[in-house]
Amino acid sequence: MLLQEYGDRAPTLLDAMENRTEIPDEFEFFSDQILEHINDSAEEVDSFEIECLSSYSTTSTVSIKCFSEIYWVSNFEFGDICYFSKEEDAMKAAKEEFGNFDNPEINLDDLE
Repeated sequence: MLLQEYGDRAPTLLDAMENRTEIPDEFEFFSDQILEHINDSAEEVDSFEIECLSSYSTTSTVSIKCFSEIYWVSNFEFGDICYFSKEEDAMKAAKEEFGNFDNPEINLDDLE
């Protein structure tokens, strides 16, 4: 697939990935595809609700997701907290980060 889609540019991309250098802008579409695949294929292993006032509802879901034994914390309003090698570490980070929002008096629209 890589050779078909990127042709003679494939070795440049592979070299950048293998040597952990910054991927050139011309390959941004490729890295976006990888991230989309990871998010679409991830399994939600745990979740909890936080109470808050936002434009969307009075609660927000915090999810612990996993792909290929890598875990991260996902939340629509606040974004992701990445990356953990253990589910327990991801859950600990989620509770530390979002525990202070378990209060209906907090209005997310007022936060920076």
